[in-house]
Amino acid sequence: MKRILSFAAGLMLLAATTACNSQRKQGEANADSMSVEAETTVEAAQPVFTAEGIAPVTLGAVLAELPEQVEGLYASKQYVEIENPEEADADAVDGWYFYDAEGNVLFTAEDNGKGCVGRVTVKSPAIATAKGAHVGMTAAEIEAVEGIVKDAANPEADYQLTTFTLDDISIALDWEGTAVASMSVERW
Repeated sequence: MKRILSFAAGLMLLAATTACNSQRKQGEANADSMSVEAETTVEAAQPVFTAEGIAPVTLGAVLAELPEQVEGLYASKQYVEIENPEEADADAVDGWYFYDAEGNVLFTAEDNGKGCVGRVTVKSPAIATAKGAHVGMTAAEIEAVEGIVKDAANPEADYQLTTFTLDDISIALDWEGTAVASMSVERW
């Protein structure tokens, strides 16, 4: 019986890896088309957020295979399940939370339903895009970033959150519209 369960678990991990890898290949063209010139504007020590995520936490990566910590990127990770969504912060999600050494949330990764990363959301100014966009920038600063596009408002939405797009990265301002609250990429 134990052999059958071990074999079944192995097959499930193999299936998740295969599904994640095929999904990752679909998005590789976006990463290949990024400008090398733009990438040189970020300090080498600062992690770079791209349209694929933050290596090794990239879209399509198998969540079960992500390391517990990555030097220079995150000190720990923890799965968080929001028990009372009505009482939680508006940006709280079920998923993996990645922390710095002081316990501050750097970014989150959500499961795409196949055991792979479907969305990565940066919540800390410690991680920036290749063009220098980061959480905490003022609305005026983010609008001045080369290549930024302000997204059109959705007239059917119950609320209006100001968002931008930069190199296939979605950037959201806080509810007051004064500063960058998060940056995210997704592929479900």
